[in-house]
Amino acid sequence: MPYVAVGQEVNFKHLSFKEGVAQSPVSSFLQDEQGFIWFGNFKGLTRYDGYEFKSFKRNSKDTNSLSHNFVNVIFQDSEKRIWVGTANGLNLYNKRLENFKRIDILDIKGGRNYISSIVEDKQKNIWIGTFGGLKKLDKKTLHLEDIPGQAGGLNSSIVFSLFVDKDNKMWVG
Repeated sequence: MPYVAVGQEVNFKHLSFKEGVAQSPVSSFLQDEQGFIWFGNFKGLTRYDGYEFKSFKRNSKDTNSLSHNFVNVIFQDSEKRIWVGTANGLNLYNKRLENFKRIDILDIKGGRNYISSIVEDKQKNIWIGTFGGLKKLDKKTLHLEDIPGQAGGLNSSIVFSLFVDKDNKMWVG
């Protein structure tokens, strides 16, 4: 694993809106199995191949676009599928068509959820942290199951972060 030693000189290459990155602070990164770097921010999703940028944004007239431009988390599962969590839902990237399938996430009151985190456990279950609680994804139906807060031991319905450790224990923040 790369690391930086104290006192070691670090060089940076700056990529900005001039090169094609949406002008907004970056909220998430992912390098996929093909080597593409994905950037999520308040203005959408950007894929960088080392030479060119491709942007993905919400288009209200296209149901195969992102559900929202505010991208919080980008995650690649064990099947190499890319999931994008936004301020208004979960999106599954279709590599062949370069578009998205929107996964409906409804909280108990029927409102859409802010996606804050995505993890996969060793049994290949995908877990979604939302501001409406913890959800488990059924990968066959793409339906999300609510995990009850108090019954499951959570003391808040707002989940900011998820982590699965080497012993397959899930940590919920």
